[in-house]
Amino acid sequence: MLEVLIKYIFLFLSAAMPAVLASLRLVIDYICAIIAIAYQNYRRRDAQTDCDRNSH
Repeated sequence: MLEVLIKYIFLFLSAAMPAVLASLRLVIDYICAIIAIAYQNYRRRDAQTDCDRNSH
């Protein structure tokens, strides 16, 4: 019984793998975009504090 179940799971995984990989890539792209935006905002804030420091 267990062997049959494992075989079906493997069949399902091999069939679903392209979709899983595609969605994983979407998720990774999304995370990378969020990190890039957050990093830019952080750098901008950093530059802003530098300007404040220089003006005083």
